[in-house]
Amino acid sequence: MDFHQLPIAQIPHLPDAVPDPKQALLNLVRRSRVKDLRRDILPEAGSFASKGILYNERWCAFIHQEWDPARAAQRSDSLRRAIRGLASL
Repeated sequence: MDFHQLPIAQIPHLPDAVPDPKQALLNLVRRSRVKDLRRDILPEAGSFASKGILYNERWCAFIHQEWDPARAAQRSDSLRRAIRGLASL
């Protein structure tokens, strides 16, 4: 799964300041050139669903295969605190 087709420059530098993170992710995917990614993550046109049928599967795969929590924590104070809290358990 290649999320590199997303417009990286449009990913918020301070994700904790984004009022609706899920909507921000969906908006990024709408700009992707990868048709399969858009089809899997976005709701079908005219649907009452808020996300696509493979939304969870796609993001879980991204988290397990590509996401780096330590790197992400450099931009997210809340994630940094959560990691610290979990490490202290």
